[in-house]
Amino acid sequence: MEPVSQQQLHVAAAGAAGNDAPAADGPDWENLPPELVYKVADIVLRSEVRGYFRMRAVCKAWRSAAI
Repeated sequence: MEPVSQQQLHVAAAGAAGNDAPAADGPDWENLPPELVYKVADIVLRSEVRGYFRMRAVCKAWRSAAI
């Protein structure tokens, strides 16, 4: 697995925090490695409350990361 840059994390967090459109052609967010999900959660949860609820709505793994 390749290392994830801070920019990639911020892009993922921004998408989780502010994009209401479904990602039909995008990545399968449910299958991200847990360590990446926790990093995204850290960024999202520092930004805004709305991001917290949106992140929890992605899938069960993301919901458990956003505790």
